[in-house]
Amino acid sequence: MTLPPAASLHHGAESFYQRWQQLNDWLVQHQAFWQPAPFMTPQPAWTKAYPELAAMLAELSDAECQYLDDRPVELAARAARWLPSLEGYADIVQLPALLPSDDEASKATLPEIRATDMPGRKRLQSGAFAAALAPLDHPALDWCCGKGHLARTLAPLCPGEIQGFEWNPELVHDGNRLAEHFGDRVSIGRQDVMAPGLKLPDDYHGVALHACGDLHRQLLKRGSETGLPRLSISPCCYHLTDQDIYRPFPGGRRAIRGAATGPK
Repeated sequence: MTLPPAASLHHGAESFYQRWQQLNDWLVQHQAFWQPAPFMTPQPAWTKAYPELAAMLAELSDAECQYLDDRPVELAARAARWLPSLEGYADIVQLPALLPSDDEASKATLPEIRATDMPGRKRLQSGAFAAALAPLDHPALDWCCGKGHLARTLAPLCPGEIQGFEWNPELVHDGNRLAEHFGDRVSIGRQDVMAPGLKLPDDYHGVALHACGDLHRQLLKRGSETGLPRLSISPCCYHLTDQDIYRPFPGGRRAIRGAATGPK
């Protein structure tokens, strides 16, 4: 998710919020099916409410499970026999074509010869993420950056130096070593991003690729409070939180705009 300045939102923010609300309502409607933790709840309550659906799934072979795991639309179509609301799954998961072209992603991807210690999948993900953010008008702050793989990918595309925040001292050392070796305009500092007194650099574009749970939520919160000009995240592991119950951000459209533009 990348949130641009307010001047480019307008109707886009309304459309984004409406789409988010639609998906949220659909997930709430079906939470009995996705909320139980796999392998930790041997017999979820929905198996008793929908015994025929549970029986159909239990009879699948390992090969069939793998096949359907890669084809969720087909799985939803099969399950819709017992759960008619799944008939709309294919439509509700359709997303607008926001991804950069393969050529754009390729140009933004760090060349393999410069991708030391960088797994191939991470290299491609970083390149696609960087291409999706273009154009980049501000220096970037790479949040929970590890060895700075994303920061080094963004360096040729951003004005000014890229800063990175990372709490693991070994990763900080390795990341700065790589940046110095390849001459990248990247500087990684050891930082606990959850620290209460954390200060963010002014006029930086906050970016986070796979910052888990409370970590990406902290960037949205602190970035909005600081008034950073832009925040772009690809979040994951929403369940990793110090709260007993996961709570989404309050405020709806206000929260979206706040994350995009900072406080008024």
